[in-house]
Amino acid sequence: MESREFVLEADRVDFKRGRFAYVNFSTNFVSMHGNRATIQFAFNSPYAGPNGIGGLTVDGTAFNVQMKTDSKGNVTFSMMVQGTGVSANVTLRIIKDTNRCTAIVTPNFNSNRTTFTGVLYPESESNVYKGRAL
Repeated sequence: MESREFVLEADRVDFKRGRFAYVNFSTNFVSMHGNRATIQFAFNSPYAGPNGIGGLTVDGTAFNVQMKTDSKGNVTFSMMVQGTGVSANVTLRIIKDTNRCTAIVTPNFNSNRTTFTGVLYPESESNVYKGRAL
């Protein structure tokens, strides 16, 4: 995470009011490369969605990046992401000695918080498929 080149491959996406879906990790992810961040979700449905694979893909510039480690060794990584179709606070939490991760995406203009849960990989070890971004 310190190099800012990582991908959270999500196997579950939670929405507000307790709704959730188990998803394909190769098309549901939160990633960062330098100061660029991507948030994508896609569901198995007959509707192609704006990204062409059944969901939504947004790219943006990450700023106000902060990384903290608590007394138990758990890491919290937070950033603001601003771009076409996205203005959100993204907070990733990693439990000590694991690569299990949760990313909470909180939009600045509504209360439709989305949580991605899965495995965090260095960008070089990730295998995700990125759809068409807004």
